[in-house]
Amino acid sequence: MTLAGGSGGFESPWTVASERQIRADARLLRAAMRKAVSTSPEAFFTTLADLNARPAARWEREIRTSSWAVLEAGDDVVGIAAAKRPDPVADSGHDPARACFIESVWIHPERRRQGLGERLVSYLIETQRGRGIEWFLLWVFPANRVAIDFYKRLGFEETGQLNPFTRDDQGSWGLEIQYGLQLAGPEAKPARSAVGRAARWRDGPGSRVGCRLLGTGPEVEA
Repeated sequence: MTLAGGSGGFESPWTVASERQIRADARLLRAAMRKAVSTSPEAFFTTLADLNARPAARWEREIRTSSWAVLEAGDDVVGIAAAKRPDPVADSGHDPARACFIESVWIHPERRRQGLGERLVSYLIETQRGRGIEWFLLWVFPANRVAIDFYKRLGFEETGQLNPFTRDDQGSWGLEIQYGLQLAGPEAKPARSAVGRAARWRDGPGSRVGCRLLGTGPEVEA
């Protein structure tokens, strides 16, 4: 999973916040990604040094060109997930108007096994369905059985596509497996109930966690 590689960005219709909100959410995303890489370095093709070297403008571009969902417990981000359009070259077989890639999914280790990852990814899927996306794709390492079982519970299935990768920092190579979920069209499979439930999941009285898309919502102080 990568921050800004593989699948290209797109102008999200939810990016309607003020410049001040976008800057604030860009800072929040940077902090969340640093936390994610610190706790789960094996899940990302990047390092803390690389994240620290990225200028503020790059993080703001992420907010403007991709849909990033965060799981928040109060003021603390405990989960992230991104939806990105197919790269016009690497993913030329996918219609950018109807497909997106799920990337950079992370839940804080202390919050795992509570169903929050399923809620976060399902919430992100539903926001993209609202703008006409029908195909949801992702890459996963074949040895990551926990992630594979997780996505299968949401209805994802193998597409038959493989992607070779290298880890220069580890001197290793291998393959990623592509999984996909179709939620519209004549060949679509019924969406799992978890997806529908997550679309209706919001903060409420007594709730301690909630989802939102970055680059949206009320303005905050810079």
